[in-house]
Amino acid sequence: MGKFSDVSDDILDNIMSRLPAKPFAVAACVSRLWNRVSDSILLRPRLASGLSVAVSPEFAVDEALEMALSKPIRPHFVIAFVALPFHVDMIHNRIKSKIGSNTIHITSAARGLIGTNSLTNKLEEVNWAYDEVLVNPVVRGISLEPPVAMVDKFLSDVRDFTVSVSGDTNPDPVGIMLFGVGLNQTVNQKFKPILAEIDTKISRNTVMIGDAYNYVACTSPSISNLDITRNTLDAVALVSPKITKAI
Repeated sequence: MGKFSDVSDDILDNIMSRLPAKPFAVAACVSRLWNRVSDSILLRPRLASGLSVAVSPEFAVDEALEMALSKPIRPHFVIAFVALPFHVDMIHNRIKSKIGSNTIHITSAARGLIGTNSLTNKLEEVNWAYDEVLVNPVVRGISLEPPVAMVDKFLSDVRDFTVSVSGDTNPDPVGIMLFGVGLNQTVNQKFKPILAEIDTKISRNTVMIGDAYNYVACTSPSISNLDITRNTLDAVALVSPKITKAI
């Protein structure tokens, strides 16, 4: 009779690569061998997603997360798009309670969703036809001067982060995903010149994608601790640096 510890790395890799995220995380703690195999599995790039059309926000979060975490993954970040009728902060907090507060997490309100349904496993598209969106605005402090977008500060923060984690001398990241904050047409007019300025100051090799219309909740302390009496939030960015350091 053989021992399970005698199983080859290839067989162990095949078994562990079929586990959902939570059992996979537990298995990685069993021994050094299992941890090494789990690390080799996670070296392969993975992007997981899940879509729920449940009317209950609690059930919707649980269904979508169950599907997204049905395969081995140790998420570096989570982006959640929720229906406009749902309360973004409530959804954000429920997801955070499931994945932990140390994982980068952005929750954004969306006018429509497309993805693989967590129950039927079929691709579905969901849209909400709203002629008007009513939001409760944050009361802003009185300002004698028009607000100025801090594009240079934004790019400086992006480049500092990129250099700190990439080990590359090139400070510009591979990609930036931008979420403009606001749910009305004036946001687009305000956001266009900001994007134009960023485009002129960043490398042509940096890919930028995103959406100007969002209501965003984010786990970053620099955002959650923002002094709204002195500043307003125009956008949230998820930065993808080029990793050249040895892991």
